[in-house]
Amino acid sequence: MTIHPSEVLIAGETALPVLSPCEHFAGSEKLIVRALQIQHRMHGHFDVTADCEDGAAAGSERAHLAMIVEQLNGAQNRYDRLGVRIHGHHHPRGRQDLDMLLSG
Repeated sequence: MTIHPSEVLIAGETALPVLSPCEHFAGSEKLIVRALQIQHRMHGHFDVTADCEDGAAAGSERAHLAMIVEQLNGAQNRYDRLGVRIHGHHHPRGRQDLDMLLSG
């Protein structure tokens, strides 16, 4: 008798969620909004990542992050599949990015 691996490996366990095969990085408000519109047209079949690390112009990092927080909480994020790439923990902005995101 042949048994499919999914029947053996997941027997009695909750199946893993389906993950998107694609992720779109966007660094500006225009591109984030546009990506979320396309995501909606495609019924949420890909993830969008707002880029804090490379997206903000020098000196406007806080305003850029505030805009991303607005997008995270906004109606355009209808599938709740907007992620954020922040600066690394070694970077001076890393902790500030995280604090601002979590408080927003």
